[in-house]
Amino acid sequence: MKYYFLLFIFINGAGLIYGQKSNDLEIETTFSKVFKDDKKFTELSFSVDDSKGGLFIGRSYKRGCYIEHYDSSLDLLSSYDFELDNKHSKILEAFVDEGKLIVVEANYNRDANQLQYLAHQTQIENFDFKASKMLGIDFNKFRKLAAVVAFVPINFGGVDGDFFGNMVISKDREHFVITQDIKDKDSELRQVHVFNKKMKKLYSHLFERNIKDKDFELQNVDIDKNGTVYMLGKVKTEKAENKDEGGKYQYELYKIHGEKREKLTFSSAEKYVGSLTTVINDGELFCIGFYSEKK
Repeated sequence: MKYYFLLFIFINGAGLIYGQKSNDLEIETTFSKVFKDDKKFTELSFSVDDSKGGLFIGRSYKRGCYIEHYDSSLDLLSSYDFELDNKHSKILEAFVDEGKLIVVEANYNRDANQLQYLAHQTQIENFDFKASKMLGIDFNKFRKLAAVVAFVPINFGGVDGDFFGNMVISKDREHFVITQDIKDKDSELRQVHVFNKKMKKLYSHLFERNIKDKDFELQNVDIDKNGTVYMLGKVKTEKAENKDEGGKYQYELYKIHGEKREKLTFSSAEKYVGSLTTVINDGELFCIGFYSEKK
């Protein structure tokens, strides 16, 4: 039987609670009209509240992103084909601030030999994007960031192992974090960059865990209203592998702000955890997922 696994963690402390679902949740669902995709292969890059009851949806394809603006009834108001100049690019995320839609792009600029992060801004009433560079990283300093074939970066996808990195926005939309997985088989390395909503970089932090890369699996990254980053990892250690019962791993939760880093380690005890993720709500941090009694 599957259960809800709930680990309840305060910002200044920790506790453990196991819970089982008792009542069905009431969920209200609204459907849009059925539409035909103009491109064969698109994937959802972002879904953003427009602050007026509607939303923007971005669907990426090989060399661009379809951006659609819907009202509160999910009727299409407008659409835009956002073409990317660089074929080695990825749309990371988007958000709305003071009547503007900001789309964040990561790309490998071969001429500048940089991994670059760009902010494309437009008024929400009409699509007229203006680009500015938020961050440029010398590619020579980060050659371990990805596999490189003929100097073309490979996008591994997912939370763990993505050349372009992953972006997470705080719940209040005041901060966001971009994390990059640095490929090193002998240790877990990750570069963390934190920005405010005006695209000003607040700090960078090099995360390093002295463990083989294959033994550290990043589960989730989150950021709170103060720009503090939380990273949850599933880690294989010698102690965890010698457990008599439960999953042969432990979880490590890291709290990062500026140069400071704190660590909390906890075990799934005799349980087998299928998935676990972090959720920030009202100044408290939760780790929520699923577990089973048997593997």
